[in-house]
Amino acid sequence: PAFFLKGSPDGVKHYESFYFTQHGTEPDATYALKHLDPASNEAKNTYAAALFDSHSPEILYGEVLSKPGWTHPTLSQDEIRRNGGVPPPPQPIYPTEFAIQLYNPDQQILVKQQTSKWSGTVTYEFSMPQTTFRTPSISSLDRSQGDPGADAAVPRINFLWKKEGRIGRDMTCYLTGKSTDPTGKKAKKSKEPDIALALFSGLKEITIMESHLYRVEMEDYKGLEVVLLLSAAVIKDMFYGNQRDVFHIIDPNARKNSGGLRGRKGSSPLAAPNATPPVMTPQPQRSMQPPKAVAISGLYNQPSPNAAKRTSLPPLQTVNQRLDPRAQWEIDAETARLKAQVDAEAREQKRQEDVARKARRKAEAEELRKTQNFLEQEERARRHQEAERRRKQQAVDQETERLRRNSAAYATLSSTGSVPAAPWWPSSCSISELFLQQRVTEANRATQTKEEELLEFEERERGQSDHSQEKAKQHVLGLLCRMSRGEAGAIKSAGVQCGVLLVLKLSSWTRQIFPTYNHATYKPLPSYTTPYTLQLSLLKITEAKMFSKSFVAVLSFLGSATAHFALDYPYWRGDSFAEGRSQWDFPCANVTETTDLSNRTQWPATGGSILLHAHHPWALTYVNLGLGTNVSSFNISLVSSFNQTGNGTFCLKETGKAALEADLAKAGLNTSSLEGTQASLQVIQITSSGASLYNCADITFNSSAALLADSECTNSTGVGGVAIQNADATTSVSPTPSSTGAAVVLKPAMAGSLLAGVVAIMGALM
Repeated sequence: PAFFLKGSPDGVKHYESFYFTQHGTEPDATYALKHLDPASNEAKNTYAAALFDSHSPEILYGEVLSKPGWTHPTLSQDEIRRNGGVPPPPQPIYPTEFAIQLYNPDQQILVKQQTSKWSGTVTYEFSMPQTTFRTPSISSLDRSQGDPGADAAVPRINFLWKKEGRIGRDMTCYLTGKSTDPTGKKAKKSKEPDIALALFSGLKEITIMESHLYRVEMEDYKGLEVVLLLSAAVIKDMFYGNQRDVFHIIDPNARKNSGGLRGRKGSSPLAAPNATPPVMTPQPQRSMQPPKAVAISGLYNQPSPNAAKRTSLPPLQTVNQRLDPRAQWEIDAETARLKAQVDAEAREQKRQEDVARKARRKAEAEELRKTQNFLEQEERARRHQEAERRRKQQAVDQETERLRRNSAAYATLSSTGSVPAAPWWPSSCSISELFLQQRVTEANRATQTKEEELLEFEERERGQSDHSQEKAKQHVLGLLCRMSRGEAGAIKSAGVQCGVLLVLKLSSWTRQIFPTYNHATYKPLPSYTTPYTLQLSLLKITEAKMFSKSFVAVLSFLGSATAHFALDYPYWRGDSFAEGRSQWDFPCANVTETTDLSNRTQWPATGGSILLHAHHPWALTYVNLGLGTNVSSFNISLVSSFNQTGNGTFCLKETGKAALEADLAKAGLNTSSLEGTQASLQVIQITSSGASLYNCADITFNSSAALLADSECTNSTGVGGVAIQNADATTSVSPTPSSTGAAVVLKPAMAGSLLAGVVAIMGALM
């Protein structure tokens, strides 16, 4: 016969079945092997298996219960501190034996794991009584005795499961003898060889050798069959599987074993003398009270059912049930964690209270400081008012004393007869002095008022935006530069001529009116200035203010006509002349980077063509490059500064090839590294008016992109480029027109002395 261990037909994962077959019959489920549900609380740190009848599930043949032992927690303070103030968890001590409890008749079969010291072979030994059933008897005394299996004098038959080979997973059960066999050296010579009874192939199929089974001299063959099946299944689970999973030990921080046979080494920690031992299948409950003596009349009087129940009930448990060491440790650890959490919350609350108290004290101190400052300011103001009142009172007292002295002197002269007796009047000299003092006081007051108005006007002028002032300065610089070069064509309108006259007139009037006036510190005029001079000066200041306002208006009109430039190739990001955009804005005229890939120009990695449309007589031109998207730093200079001259189309055939190759060589790269890279070009022109203009274009480096054709890359008539040279050179070169796409060498068109003069004039005017 053979038994196949397969999954239960019910589909429950922790249920299995033994399918029986013999002589080629169809396998049929005979025994049901059930384990504890891993999700249940009872399965925690416990292994249990029971063998039921498949056709009658209420019939239980045998069961196994096993629990691991536990090490006691360490008392080392270092270990406790390393574990966060909690003793380390107790480690499991896995059992090396288990007990199979059989029912009807009740008997317990102990299976022990033995390891050979010489070869390391692992075997699992067990024994069964030769006589199991009671002898039929009508004697009540015989009935009161226990089963023969519990009697130590009953001979027992020894069996063992042995693993075949070191690599395979097959086991064989052997009959090794009886407990009554002689022992010693002589017994080994006469001992019969072991008899193979069953083969456990691949830990899935149990084959019972029926021919050898007849040589087993015992009564309970059914019990032997149950023991063979149940012991094989338990050995497979406990000693060939992951013992942490088998015993349902939840330890997420522990490393899981990969499976296989667990030997003595590493299977469990060394058991301490005071460790909790493993738990095996308990003995079934028996009657705790001996049966009452049977009297003669007892043969006729039947005992009541309640009396039989009272004698079979187990004793009451009056003490608390012992908790599992791991469960107790988990409770202690959770208690410690909650206590630490409460302590941490208390510390955090105390810290927050301290912070709030410090903040409150700081606010109170700040409020006290403000109150003290307010009181001190009031005290200073009161003292100042008191001093001013005393000063005025002193002046009144002095004037009263002077008048009193004059009255006394006049009364003395009148009493001597030197002057006619008449009401006293001040002399002509006194009248002149009083009139002069009055005029000087009024003049000083008027001067102070006009000066305050002038300061307010200048403050309002300074309050204008820096952008408007910069534009005005740039246009004045350009205007004066064109005047200094004698460019008659640059000044055509009467408005421009009027602006020049206003500048010259305002400059000359400033020197005539305030020859000693300090424009930087606005010091008042000397006290000896006559009222007439003051009135004349104030009149000229008023005229100068009116001319200044007209001049600012002319500059604003001129600023609106300032020329710009356009970037035709590569196509610029967007129209920088549109509303809300300005070529004065750094870095790209307030035009954001394009998001349309079709608007990115394909540009050679060795430098491509640039086509401009300029509107200035000359402009210092720069071409910069920034790699990537959303470029904010154009840190690669493709073309050094040169002077682009003339109005019209200006073209550079191959821009920045040497600069690109040099920068890539410094980084250890070549032009092929730029293939497909997105970048942005920045073209800067510092025009003849002094304004800085910006335009940008977005490109993508493409080695297959071509330069502009010679017919497309041409310069307009009179348009060219000149390199920048040192101004101290002995020779100067004028702008040279060019019809090619390259720039020719030239020096700046404006000398350094003239530029310094223009800056000095602007400083005096502003």
